[in-house]
Amino acid sequence: MPPLLAIKAIGLKELQRSLKKMPDAVDKTLAEGIEAGAHRLEAYIVREQLSGQAVHVHTNRLRGSVHTMFNRKDLVAVVGTNVIYAKVASESGSTEEPGGVITPKRAKVLTIPTRNALTATGKPRGTALQFKAAWDTTFWKRFPDGRLLLLGRKTEKSKLVTLFIGVRSVKIRARRVWSKAWVKFRPIIVADLRTRLDRYVVRMPWKGGGGRAS
Repeated sequence: MPPLLAIKAIGLKELQRSLKKMPDAVDKTLAEGIEAGAHRLEAYIVREQLSGQAVHVHTNRLRGSVHTMFNRKDLVAVVGTNVIYAKVASESGSTEEPGGVITPKRAKVLTIPTRNALTATGKPRGTALQFKAAWDTTFWKRFPDGRLLLLGRKTEKSKLVTLFIGVRSVKIRARRVWSKAWVKFRPIIVADLRTRLDRYVVRMPWKGGGGRAS
């Protein structure tokens, strides 16, 4: 999974050395704060950045794939997704999501399901290959206007319908979902971590505003 946003304690080893005489509760508090901050960030991205008419949600695939992974040992939380088109939109490894072009790796074309290949909730009912195996008749047809469509009949007596659109590539526009979320939540997460640690470290200097996105 390509990391999209990471919350990490900078100078963690130095901090742990300076607090080595403190109770284990310090380390636990820091871990709880980072993990909680990541889950709040995840919830905000799903609720505010990937919902509503502005983002034209169709299948809920990207929104449903956003999740948090937490490394307790290194105190690093990552909010990310494993959806292919989201990878292209963040392939630089930063939060700038420059966009990109998706091309097929093994097949000749990318297949985009039409309404006839989707469930009532907008989810694909199968791949083009699965439809070709299950339906009585399926075939690709290129039309004079250049469109390449996979047509099919579920049974011999069924009506011929369009199942998939075949394209050579898909261009993904740049997204600012992740970077906008980080700009909003960075000061909130840092403030929360400081509050959690202040009970143990009263006079510790706090430099640089804490965590960073990577």
